[in-house]
Amino acid sequence: MKLFSGTRAMVLVAGLAVCGAVAPIATAAGTMASQPEPATPTLQQAGALFAQQKYAEAAKLYRQITEAQPENAQAWFQLGYCLHVTGNLEEAIPAHKKAASLAPDRSQFKVLGLYNLGCAYSLQGKKDAAFEALMRAVDAGFHTQQNIGIVSTDPDLDAIRDDARFAKFAGAMQEKARSDTLKQFDFWVGKWDVYNKDGRLIGKNVIESVQNGLVLVEHWTSAVGNTGRSMNYFEPVSRVWKQVWVDGDYVLETSGKWEDGALRFRGEAKTRQGQVKQHRMVFTPDERGRVRQVIHSSDDGEAWEEDFAGLYVPAGSESPGAWGSEARAAGASAGVAPAGARVLAGVWDMIVEQEQDVEIEVILTFSLEQGVVRGVADAMGAQMALEEIALKDGELTMRLTAPDAQVYTFKGVVAGNAIKGAWTNEAGEETAASARRADI
Repeated sequence: MKLFSGTRAMVLVAGLAVCGAVAPIATAAGTMASQPEPATPTLQQAGALFAQQKYAEAAKLYRQITEAQPENAQAWFQLGYCLHVTGNLEEAIPAHKKAASLAPDRSQFKVLGLYNLGCAYSLQGKKDAAFEALMRAVDAGFHTQQNIGIVSTDPDLDAIRDDARFAKFAGAMQEKARSDTLKQFDFWVGKWDVYNKDGRLIGKNVIESVQNGLVLVEHWTSAVGNTGRSMNYFEPVSRVWKQVWVDGDYVLETSGKWEDGALRFRGEAKTRQGQVKQHRMVFTPDERGRVRQVIHSSDDGEAWEEDFAGLYVPAGSESPGAWGSEARAAGASAGVAPAGARVLAGVWDMIVEQEQDVEIEVILTFSLEQGVVRGVADAMGAQMALEEIALKDGELTMRLTAPDAQVYTFKGVVAGNAIKGAWTNEAGEETAASARRADI
């Protein structure tokens, strides 16, 4: 199967605003130089043909775009797909290579370009080249659960499926997928001072990563000398995190998943006196490298009481002061990056809906620099800075200036590994957009 981003039959145009560039051509000697220069086709025009599965016609337009814009990774990617699906593997292969070489790291153009390259070599019977490209695709990020499912049935790979190296390739995908999942709780690893909402030190905690990252072991000591231990691990069958906590008062067993920017656990606490209480616990990393842990308990699952609220800061750091809701609101108004912004850090694959069944792909990369969230949008081989990024109570806002000087603002909601919202241009026109993490 030849793949395009998201593995759906859609057109991907990298850029929020794509204008038809004019390709300069030389006039023949002795002719009138006032003849109008033909415009290069736009990605939207090529995409309209692509959406109708007119791949040969679309390939002609994509080829013109690559000639005029040789650094346009999106055009090379789509050209490679069109050539591949029409059976022109000899020309598809260099297009796949070009797309993968031009696209930024973790971009779906690079990841899927390498995978499609491997498929093309497989169809040609070039096994060594096929496995080399497929392993590069895995290293680049082709190892989600969806990718694993695709590989298991893709007819393009039938020619190499019996080769002993295929099992190694499939195993590498599984290992990468597992490794990414196991990193979900790594934000808790470290030596910490823990403060309550009033800013009072209530204890110290050391979280160790052991067994090659398979287990996190917690060593808690409260300010008055009480201790507790927990073991945390990812259970591979039910695909949930498990925590088993033991201290002098009770034993706690919970299961959790990463949702809405936090690891959320539910389970039961059993006291030494034989009582059983329902229990829920949330670990939330923030944009400053800290962790907030809040625990509630309930007798009936309806009325919940807060048993513990702690803010983890790196051991030896300055006291954070009060961090309750009022304090956080004051901090935000003072220009502090909003709590929870750390959940943005990483690479996101955004799809922007357009007319005529054309969809645009934009790769968003967020990073944290001294507590400030910064971002870049990769589109048409160009990078545009994301400005005025703000995340508050799960609502994300930001803006960018496109290559044609048009300004776009985004407003949406971040929920776990997904973003959903809309871009608005200067005329007030909205375009729906959604994104998924590309680095998990």
